[in-house]
Amino acid sequence: DAPAPTMDSGDMSYPWKHDAATAVSSIVDAQEPAVYESFNVTLSRLDGWPTWFPEDLYAYRDEVLNDTWATETARHRAEIAPWTWHHHGAAPFLGSQRAAFVVLIRNRELADFLATMRQLEDRFNRRYHYPYVFLNDQPFTDEFMHTVAASTDSNVTFAMIPREHWSVPQFVDRKEARQARERMGKSGVIYGHSLSYRHMCRYNSGFFFRHPLLLDLDWYWRVEPGVDFYCDIDYDPFEFMARGGKKYSFVVALRELAKTIPTLWDHTLQYMIERNVT
Repeated sequence: DAPAPTMDSGDMSYPWKHDAATAVSSIVDAQEPAVYESFNVTLSRLDGWPTWFPEDLYAYRDEVLNDTWATETARHRAEIAPWTWHHHGAAPFLGSQRAAFVVLIRNRELADFLATMRQLEDRFNRRYHYPYVFLNDQPFTDEFMHTVAASTDSNVTFAMIPREHWSVPQFVDRKEARQARERMGKSGVIYGHSLSYRHMCRYNSGFFFRHPLLLDLDWYWRVEPGVDFYCDIDYDPFEFMARGGKKYSFVVALRELAKTIPTLWDHTLQYMIERNVT
């Protein structure tokens, strides 16, 4: 289902609760870019993206999803455009690769990420100014966007995730899936009962690279709220990987809990056999 505004997340501002003159959901003149300012931070629409929307954004989203589109990307872009905002950073881009930091995050994780962002900027990005892309299954609040944008000199873009990338597929038996979550929860499996955690895992394993904001990137660095960077990074990991012909890099690989993936290995082997992966 389409995400709906909630009042229990602890967020301090709700774009859908603002007056029409300042709300993200206000009607925008198609001839002028949508811009609003707060705390000396300017957020604007992306070039080439839709800029006119009706007041009922969720009805608009349903219309987009029920319409016929030439490409999947065009549909996704139109669907999330009302909740997509960009801040142009003050510093010039000094990196050598088409890359960005990609952050899957909720509004309530703002404080945790600000500490992470400060370290990342100090330890590495102040020398390169790679951009940030923030993704959420709910609309970002004004507080979140303005605070984050004010915390870096790099470009920052905020957007929602397309609905089909954060929902239960039609081919999944929802009753059976719910019962499996309940069994895992009762067995004490971490996040065993959580549907949103499964959405997150599914998104990170197969859909994030299809997001319209990531299609032009060659590299991404996934950053989690609350992580720490204790040492200076005195080289560009993106450039290092490009020159070395690398594909994937990680810092720490944890041992998986067998209870959380009882059929993963069998399915992985079957996939490799069917596609002659060696």
